[in-house]
Amino acid sequence: HPSIAVDSLDNPHVVWSGNGHVTNPTYYQIVRREAFGGVWQAIDLVTDKNQHQYYPELAIDHLGNLHVVWAGKGFGAYLPNMNHILYVKKTSGVWGTVEDITDTFDYLTSRYNYSQHIVIDSGDNPHIVFGDNGDRLAWYRKRNLSWSAPELVPFPGDPATSGAVSCLALDRSDNVYVF
Repeated sequence: HPSIAVDSLDNPHVVWSGNGHVTNPTYYQIVRREAFGGVWQAIDLVTDKNQHQYYPELAIDHLGNLHVVWAGKGFGAYLPNMNHILYVKKTSGVWGTVEDITDTFDYLTSRYNYSQHIVIDSGDNPHIVFGDNGDRLAWYRKRNLSWSAPELVPFPGDPATSGAVSCLALDRSDNVYVF
């Protein structure tokens, strides 16, 4: 499940979940690679945990900062062996601290978080939507100075076929659309 985004200088950046690149080679980790002037650069490690990390999605803001969201284990204090939705930003070539945006949710018990998507608004703030396959629900959060409270995303139609897989978009006025 790779994800690709192109920066303002037309350089592609790719993130994916792969193993064999890190200190924990038997676990899938989030890795990134970019090309400058058509030449692919060395692999850049986003994670290196002794737990699997899956399904990254990448967005680039207008300043060229990279924003990555994924599902992974081994982060957070609340049920660390369950999938959490994780976020990290790379600014000026340095990865920030991984943020677990689902660590304090009561809904994590026996549920499976995944299907996360990210978009960046005109103020360079990330918006993330993610699915909970256990109850087939979708949740939305936005980060400005801190993460907003989680919002349950209502879906029309049959709850048995809605929610777990969601998508996200912003219009020119930064209005959020989630389905």
